[in-house]
Amino acid sequence: QSCLSLFNDCVLYSEKVIVPKSCQKRVLELMHGCHLGVIRMKQEARRYVYWPGLDKDIEEFVQRCEVCSKTGRMPKKVYSKWPEARRPFERVHLDFFHFGGKTFLIVVDAYSKWIDVRLMSRTDSDSLINALNSVFRIFGKSDLIVSDNGPPFNSQAFVDYARQMKIELKKSPAYSPESNGLAERGVQTAKSGLKKLMADPKYGSCKIPELVEVFLFSYRNSYCQALGCSPASKIFSFVPKTDLDSNLKPKQEKVKKRVRFDLRVTEKVIDKRESVNEKPRVRKNDDYAVGDLVWYRCEYKTMRSWLEAVIVGVNSKNTYYIDVSGNTKLASRNQLKRRVVEKN
Repeated sequence: QSCLSLFNDCVLYSEKVIVPKSCQKRVLELMHGCHLGVIRMKQEARRYVYWPGLDKDIEEFVQRCEVCSKTGRMPKKVYSKWPEARRPFERVHLDFFHFGGKTFLIVVDAYSKWIDVRLMSRTDSDSLINALNSVFRIFGKSDLIVSDNGPPFNSQAFVDYARQMKIELKKSPAYSPESNGLAERGVQTAKSGLKKLMADPKYGSCKIPELVEVFLFSYRNSYCQALGCSPASKIFSFVPKTDLDSNLKPKQEKVKKRVRFDLRVTEKVIDKRESVNEKPRVRKNDDYAVGDLVWYRCEYKTMRSWLEAVIVGVNSKNTYYIDVSGNTKLASRNQLKRRVVEKN
């Protein structure tokens, strides 16, 4: 009551006119004459008028305005995730795309993010069914197919095919590509990869179908951040060998050499042992270690002799790398015996 006052027969609330119920609609129409938004209209109203529930009445008035509804912005998009796929090709996303004057069908597996691209001479229902059958014969049939509302996907023949295969069909709304986002993203990835290959002189002589195969092999065997592995390793029980494996990954026997055999370190150990005439350690079962002095039985045709050698690496439990006069050899335990150096 301390905030109420009377001026020119009008009741004021902190210098704002208290509008009776009968006049509230007219006041709202007056303030909304230029179709201000809810926030601006509230700010203006708080400068001049007051009644209980003013903010709520403004919100409802603007929501009912036909002009604002027709010309206003789109509501904020709400996204929801598909249920997690539990096996390869349980749910696949399909779409057609054009590249280099040719039409392709893209099939994206929700479980592994595996992409399959098929060149399509036609986009009718029969061609679509044949392409899907070729995919399903490799990976097994799907439980759910997600696609847009294009004519091949809406055809009665395709609907009958899905019913016969016991595959559920889900369609994304028109002009709503995010509803089939996995396929849309797959198309973007494929087009981007193909454009880069076409721009690379190394692939200048390749035709588009060949470039598609090159792209698919590279994509399927490359790391996917969403998976934490490659699509191929997500599906298969083995990791396909790539050019990187051939050129960069050392062979297993070379890995063992590199890990267990460092000649520079070994030479230092040898020099130290020979300089101080250190007595070799005694081990059970004649196990040898890097730096141990040994005799190596050399056999060449009819000649047999014992040569001084040093253990420089362990290849296995029964084989060792030895240094003989600067040459590295692989020797069996049965060709070795311990060499003791006499102290001065």
